[in-house]
Amino acid sequence: NSNALEILESLKYPQIRFYSNDLSIIKDEIEITGKLTFFGKNIQKLINSKIEIFDNKIVLTGKFDLILTEFGVKLPSFLGVKIDNLIKISFKIEVNKDKI
Repeated sequence: NSNALEILESLKYPQIRFYSNDLSIIKDEIEITGKLTFFGKNIQKLINSKIEIFDNKIVLTGKFDLILTEFGVKLPSFLGVKIDNLIKISFKIEVNKDKI
């Protein structure tokens, strides 16, 4: 809603970015360690993902949590109830093998 957009300053910080050069593959899982940028702040983050390899594509799927106060987001309250400090992110990345 519009309150969430204001709290997260989405016009000033419209993206969540993750950069990594540190990957470890163990069977059908991959551990990715890198820099996560959100709300103008950077933190080191470990993200676990499932990896599936098909004839023509590679698919990564996973989930991770963001704790808003780690990024300096001030949590307002509404009628005495604070908003949740946790955001759950899930992702699916598909890469065509012929594009690698």
